[in-house]
Parts: sequence; structure tokens; C-alpha cells
Amino acid sequence: SRQMVAKIAAKALDLYGYSGSNPFKDTSNEYVLALYDYDIIKGYENGTFRPNNKLTRAELAVIVWRIQELS
Repeated sequence: SRQMVAKIAAKALDLYGYSGSNPFKDTSNEYVLALYDYDIIKGYENGTFRPNNKLTRAELAVIVWRIQELS
């Protein structure tokens, strides 16, 4: 799921917490918000993250690319 990948990525990068207001209507997951804070993930145009949806190959590629850009 999209949320599980967010958890794995956030833990691997040791990213936790988010100080802003929640940009998503459908999740307040700490790992999702931490990755959002670092511009690693984004939601959909309607303000949702869809945490239980399967992650597409393209979405995973973007996450990996954005993580590499942090270095």
C-alpha cells in the first residue's frame, strides 16, 4: 500500500513528525506527513493521499528519485 511504502521510506531515512497542518483529507499518518514535509511524496489534486491504494511503479520511481535528490 502507499502508506506501507511511506512507513518503510520514512523509517529508512529516519524522518519523523510534521509541524504544519495536515494537507490530506484521508490520513494523518506520521510517516506520510514526514515524507510530505520533505517533498518526497505528494497527494492527489483533491487533497487525498489514498493510503490503502497500491503504489504504482511510476510512483515508486518518483519516491526513489526524490530520496536520491535529498543527498
